[in-house]
Amino acid sequence: MGARVLADWRAGNSAVPAGGLAWLCSAGPGLVEELLEKEGSRLGLGRQLIGCLRLVEHGGADRLAGLARRYVLGRSATTVCAKALASADPAAVLRVRFDREPAPG
Repeated sequence: MGARVLADWRAGNSAVPAGGLAWLCSAGPGLVEELLEKEGSRLGLGRQLIGCLRLVEHGGADRLAGLARRYVLGRSATTVCAKALASADPAAVLRVRFDREPAPG
């Protein structure tokens, strides 16, 4: 499903895919990565972290590392990602930090 939404989004002219930022929670790493790439630092920390968590869970640590190297996330999210990637379980680090954030609005 994520691949289809991503293809439709790329073919259209909208700022975000149909369904909006809810796709940050999806299991489609390509879609999550592109959303973070385009919207990253404009999003609140909670949304950045859930996107990073889903990316590492469904796309792997290498994909998260690539995203972090492109400096598309805010400073706090980039710092959390660096700590996560330095750990044995990046998803656990992201999950703990995300759980401390208020619900995204």
